[in-house]
Amino acid sequence: MRYESSYFCNPVLCRFPYSLVCKKIRLKQSYFSVLRLSKKVEYALIAMHYIASNKGRVVPAKEIAEHYDISFEFLSKALQILMRKKYITSQQGVSGGYMLLKDPHETSVAEVIEAVDGKPLLVECCGEGNDGKCGLDRKCPIKTPMAIIQRRIDEALYSMTIEQMVADSHGITVTRFSLSN
Repeated sequence: MRYESSYFCNPVLCRFPYSLVCKKIRLKQSYFSVLRLSKKVEYALIAMHYIASNKGRVVPAKEIAEHYDISFEFLSKALQILMRKKYITSQQGVSGGYMLLKDPHETSVAEVIEAVDGKPLLVECCGEGNDGKCGLDRKCPIKTPMAIIQRRIDEALYSMTIEQMVADSHGITVTRFSLSN
């Protein structure tokens, strides 16, 4: 078996022989981080949560970064994306900062994730842009189960709002979402 170190699979750790699968994984690395949010999405959700927790108050980015001990520069990039996508607005000046443009109960976690990184997909065929097809379309034994799981993940992410995130972190009960079919 031949292993190719220039590909995503580490030849020491990976048991896959060099193949199209390894090549595909490297070219589409997002498939490896399927169920994990990027740092940019985490920071965007943290910012949305913090701003929503400070109702009606203009919140400086520096305050958010210091409160959570996170990178100000990276947080600023996430905030810029949220501004571009019209989830927040900024106020310039000495008492400047950020405010939500919509009520927190109107914005789902899924919307924020998609605004920052696009829709998270379990497998390629769950995407909208490829007509649900891949190279294994006719023979694939996991297409239907993965589509069901993708739908449940989507439902969970769309049913959780920023308001619910704030309430949950403060121990307040808000209508819960369900992963059941």
